[in-house]
Amino acid sequence: MDFELELILRAEINVTYIIQLLIKLKSKNNKGSVASERDILNLLNTEVTLHSKLELLDRFISNNLPDINDADDITTEFENFLDKEKQVAFDKIVKEENLSSERTEKLIEDYLFAERTPMRD
Repeated sequence: MDFELELILRAEINVTYIIQLLIKLKSKNNKGSVASERDILNLLNTEVTLHSKLELLDRFISNNLPDINDADDITTEFENFLDKEKQVAFDKIVKEENLSSERTEKLIEDYLFAERTPMRD
């Protein structure tokens, strides 16, 4: 769990950059959008810090981006998508590891509040 929290903290700036690229993509006419989407996915493949987010971003681009009509809504829609995915991942980890969801959530909140960096070991 510490490792996953660390990945989330590291990739935040790069995800913001990708979201900005998606906004630019959606702001343009649909002309060349397939090539632009492919360019963004290629960028994701080459960016080491985003490898853990590749599947998530790819799913957002494939499943959600086509349904977004206003480029200004992309950031909000991505945040909503990310919140849902985080909850799904949290529920899965709690179930697989047989953890208390309340205690695990409290632990994560403590890390975030104290701005503690997760332990590497």
